[in-house]
Amino acid sequence: MSTKRIAVFAVVGVAVCALAFFWLRERQKPVPVSDDDPRKETVDTRRAPTNVQPKRVAGGAGSATGGATVDRTASAQPASEKDTSDARTSKSKKGARGGGAALVEPRPDDSLLAEIDDLLDDDDYDTLLEHAAVLVKHPNPEVRSKVAFGLHWAGLRGLADLTTMLGDPDPEVAQEALDYWKTALSDIESSHDKAALLDAAYTVSGDFTSDALVEDLLSEMMFVDDELVVAAHLIEMAKQSKNPSHHEKFIETMDSISMPDEESVNIQQAIKNLRDWERQEKRERAEEAAAEKEMERMQMQKPVSAPKQPGAGQAPAEPAAPPVPPASPAP
Repeated sequence: MSTKRIAVFAVVGVAVCALAFFWLRERQKPVPVSDDDPRKETVDTRRAPTNVQPKRVAGGAGSATGGATVDRTASAQPASEKDTSDARTSKSKKGARGGGAALVEPRPDDSLLAEIDDLLDDDDYDTLLEHAAVLVKHPNPEVRSKVAFGLHWAGLRGLADLTTMLGDPDPEVAQEALDYWKTALSDIESSHDKAALLDAAYTVSGDFTSDALVEDLLSEMMFVDDELVVAAHLIEMAKQSKNPSHHEKFIETMDSISMPDEESVNIQQAIKNLRDWERQEKRERAEEAAAEKEMERMQMQKPVSAPKQPGAGQAPAEPAAPPVPPASPAP
């Protein structure tokens, strides 16, 4: 029995030594991780010595690299830095665009919009007006809308360029320009300037002007103080119009000034009636002006008598008769 026990113990001891040997030998080998293994991201590359050359993994059924040379130490760190950089970029762009929006490259017009905002913040309307002729034709409606806003704040200096935007191809931009334009127009006091801008506003889009805008322009024109100025511009606006719908509005407006005995049947008759009224009005105004000048001339030629000085240029006054004494009573 003792011999059998010794033999058993000897076999067990040899087995334990063999297991310990193989365990220690396997511990020094790196753990193979395939490209598809999710544990690859958690490999601690800091333990890899810098002086060890990359090993070539033999290709086979279980090989993930297909026999290619893989430098795990060199590939792990750049991938980590790239992921971190991409994460920072994604976070910053999402923050700028409001969270869950898709990550897209910034539009080229963003810098232009920011520049216009800076000009408005600095009240640098001179620079804006300098480039307004080009900016009002920019293909991006968002840029044109921002330009219209800036021209509005530029006051009367920006009104001419703002007038050209009334025919903007984008309906929303055109409406914004019209609202700004009306506000600026109310600040003009000169009848000639106001009527000229209304005329120019119709010329921008002509027959393509909407009926609503034509009504607005004609309504504003009727608020101009000098009817002679209004008549001259109405005639020019009506002459360039070929739109029958516009003709009706022009006829109604012109007849309200010329007051013909019968309503004009067409645009040509309305223009003729307004021209006749214009000539008559000019004649009457000329006569009134001539009468006023004649009145002033007569007042200047009328002699002005100086106040008479006592005794100046007159014969000496006779002495007054002595007072008559009262009659004495009879005895």
